[in-house]
Amino acid sequence: PLILNVNDGKNIFIGTKGEFSHRINQIKAARYSEQKALSYLKGGKGRSKKFALLEKYNKAEINYAHTKLHQYSARLIKTALKNKVSQIILKSPDTIENKSKSKDLIISNWSYAGFNELIEYKAKLHGIEVLTE
Repeated sequence: PLILNVNDGKNIFIGTKGEFSHRINQIKAARYSEQKALSYLKGGKGRSKKFALLEKYNKAEINYAHTKLHQYSARLIKTALKNKVSQIILKSPDTIENKSKSKDLIISNWSYAGFNELIEYKAKLHGIEVLTE
C-alpha cells in the first residue's frame, strides 16, 4: 500500500494490497456470516448478547488496521533511515482517494490522520522532517 520514492528516483514498496486486504476480507466474511445467522435467532436473552460476536468482529477489524498502520509506518521510517532520507513528503487524502478509485487501492480501512501522526511521531524520533503535500 505504501510507495516510498527515494531521492535517486527508485520506488520502494512497503506492503502489498493482498497482505492488507486478505485478513480484512476474512474478518468481514466472518461478520457477514454471523449477521446471517442472527436473522434466524428467536427473541430472549437480550440484544447485547446476540450482538456481542458482531462487536468482536468490528473491534478485530479496527485493531488489525491499526496494527498494520503501526507496522507500515515503522517500515517506512526504517527504510527512510536506510536510504538516508532527510525529508518525507506525504500526499493529501484527496490525491490518494482519486488514485485509489482508478487503481482499486484499499484505503477505506485506514485512518489517514492517525497514520500521519504515527509517521510524524516516529520520524521526529529519528530527526526526519515530515511535510504534507
